[in-house]
Amino acid sequence: PFKLEGTVSSKYNDYKTYYFAFHDKAEAGLTFNSDVKVFVDNTEITTGYSVVTSTTDGDTFDVVFDNLKDIADVKANSKITVEYTATLNDKAVLGNQGNVNTAHLEFSNNPNEEQNGSNKPETGNTPDDSVIVFTYQVVVNKTKANGEALTGAEFTLEKVHKDGTKTSITAVKSNGDTT
Repeated sequence: PFKLEGTVSSKYNDYKTYYFAFHDKAEAGLTFNSDVKVFVDNTEITTGYSVVTSTTDGDTFDVVFDNLKDIADVKANSKITVEYTATLNDKAVLGNQGNVNTAHLEFSNNPNEEQNGSNKPETGNTPDDSVIVFTYQVVVNKTKANGEALTGAEFTLEKVHKDGTKTSITAVKSNGDTT
């Protein structure tokens, strides 16, 4: 799961229109699941924005609000949140290099600008923010005490929490193999 958050300008009321867009770029090892949910101040909305997956800037997808003023619940300092998921795929990089997902926010930044026939007002961008999704591969061989392979390998993967408690994640069973 991923979450992008942006806060609307405190000078929002000074704008005639307000452009707001999240730009997200995932490396090849992450597949975007096209399951975007958008929230204004923790309330989900389903209109007033578009999810663009055929971007020309190399992004995986963009969530674009051509005019936040068209959404009645948005006000100065509103928090706009985008939630979505991506799945690690067969191109995922194993180990500590990880799989990078980068995002930034583009927003209107000149309340005095008249758009002069332009479809898009003057905008600014936040710096890119990146997260890394790590994945690992473990090969486990089941053997007898003397090192001889033992068929019917079966293991349970657990997560050990900071407080020492354990949560069972999944059981792994082979089909009569030793690995």
